[in-house]
Amino acid sequence: ATSAQFERFAAVLATTEGSAAKAQQALKWAEEFAVKTPYDLATVTEAYVKMRAYGLEPTAGLLKTLGNTAAAMDKPLLQAVEAIADAVTGENERLKEFGIKAKVAGNTITYEYTKAGKTMTATAQANSRAMIQATLAGIFNAQYAGAMDRLSETWGGKLSNIRDHWDKFLRKIGDAGAFG
Repeated sequence: ATSAQFERFAAVLATTEGSAAKAQQALKWAEEFAVKTPYDLATVTEAYVKMRAYGLEPTAGLLKTLGNTAAAMDKPLLQAVEAIADAVTGENERLKEFGIKAKVAGNTITYEYTKAGKTMTATAQANSRAMIQATLAGIFNAQYAGAMDRLSETWGGKLSNIRDHWDKFLRKIGDAGAFG
């Protein structure tokens, strides 16, 4: 079952990455990310695929930022991915679930959030996906950095990491041809 799951992940990633070789690199990256976080490989792979489909780069730190955000707010990882994916296209409703309100005035978006009891704001150009992404990532990093590590130290987080290591071991057995 584990070998079949990894085979499915590789097939999906081959589509989003454009080749089987790039899919294997992406899968390896997702696997290493999963074993260090409270999220399982299936969730990380799905988040990776969605981010790539939305034009977002998961390996440059954004998936870590979104993982910390989701962990801090006790939300599913995919909810954070979809919130930022919506925001870069001008849909800001899902940001409220992560403590951010957005107001659009002309070509400017002002994000309002609370940090240490103080209301803070940050702005971005409404027509710049990169600026929106960077602004939101900055807010999330300032507020929620380290939340995945804290969640990983809980009993549930440790069990998740053990399962990820076990799946990694089973994948190596399958890759070695034991089931060929």
